Amino acid sequence: QPLVELLSDPNPEIRVRALKILSQVGPAGGVPEILKLIDDEDELVRRWAIVDAGMLGMSEAKDRLEAILEKKTTAPGLLADAIFALGRLEVQAAVGPIIDYAKHPDPAVRAAAALAIGNMGMSDDDVKATVVSLLDDKDPAVRAAAVHALSVGGDPEAAALIEPLLGDPNADVRSAVNEALAALGATPEEGTGVDLSTIADTCLELAPDQILAIATAEGDEVFACLVKLSKVKTPEVRMAAVEALGLRGDKKAESALLKRTKDKLKDIRKAAWEALKKLGLSTVKKKGGQP
Repeated sequence: QPLVELLSDPNPEIRVRALKILSQVGPAGGVPEILKLIDDEDELVRRWAIVDAGMLGMSEAKDRLEAILEKKTTAPGLLADAIFALGRLEVQAAVGPIIDYAKHPDPAVRAAAALAIGNMGMSDDDVKATVVSLLDDKDPAVRAAAVHALSVGGDPEAAALIEPLLGDPNADVRSAVNEALAALGATPEEGTGVDLSTIADTCLELAPDQILAIATAEGDEVFACLVKLSKVKTPEVRMAAVEALGLRGDKKAESALLKRTKDKLKDIRKAAWEALKKLGLSTVKKKGGQP
């Protein structure tokens, strides 16, 4: 109860802090108070109240959230949060407006639209087409959101639609594709032209997108191939191998990744440090993290 009482504190920072905690532990009887804060005078309080409504499955907030979408002057942050919450609540009546917002000039709004549609399902071809179009968005966060959205519905065509983004120039998008393919149960070599049974012989022939596609494939020979590729002269191949080793989640990659933290190219050095962090290796802390 004391936590719920903080939702009425005159200090907006206290109200935000209470909302953040409630988003993790549950409403604790504070549903009416959270609903009121959707109309709070402080924008950050409003945003967290909206997020809570979605995270906590507060269907009572539906009308207020839909009203936010109807206001064309709504700030992009509030709009993105309302779209996110409506997606979490699976409010099918909001699908039409959310599709329209998939063309919004703000990338956060477009990304929220993709995630919301993915959460509500894509049984309609026009709805699915909206998400597919966002795979070509100029913003990497939107492309990654579209990848995730396509992966959550179990669409049999999803793997084929997102696989081309294994060659995306953005590392976060490539990582999202690998995670999505794993969630879809797509075998790493599907659609890539990689025969894992001959990987030891064909390793050095792999293109960057193929390297990323086999990142999570099982087998010592695949791991050995990725380590070998992290040492080649071609920068694009080294980069893909470093990212793949990070995605793989195998702490045996520490030695190979540490060598790449001294690579002559800054982007590869950065990718190596990021890969080490993904693996949760103590080496990163001992060395003081990325220089």
